[in-house]
Amino acid sequence: IESEITRRRVSGKLFMESKALTEGNYRKLHPDIFILKEDYLTPEFLQIVSQCKNSKNSTYVHLLKSIRDHGERIYSFSVFTLEFCQLLLEELVHYEKADIPKQRPNTMNRYGVCTTVLGCVLQFWGVCYGFGVCATVLGCVL
Repeated sequence: IESEITRRRVSGKLFMESKALTEGNYRKLHPDIFILKEDYLTPEFLQIVSQCKNSKNSTYVHLLKSIRDHGERIYSFSVFTLEFCQLLLEELVHYEKADIPKQRPNTMNRYGVCTTVLGCVLQFWGVCYGFGVCATVLGCVL
């Protein structure tokens, strides 16, 4: 337990060191994907977010028609286009092959990637906001 406490205390410093090392030594395969564009989001997702932002009780029915119901209050919808997903996967494979130390999300995850080290985090806040809007509306409706 003590070693995990120590690891967590220094994790911020280690993250900054890893990020600096990655920025200085890693050449991105698809640098354009790190600037989130609306083209990377599915029309379905954009429509759902729009409906949630502008929702009134009369539009909830249309919203629910846009979401797949898997039962037991489990719902899904597409967010990213297949093209974007393919580019992201190619980038992650390229990153794994790079001869630089990798920071993993936690000590139990040998293969995960901290995408924040690659520069993803700030670009994806808009998508997170869209999820939040949808979750708020759906939480009230379902």
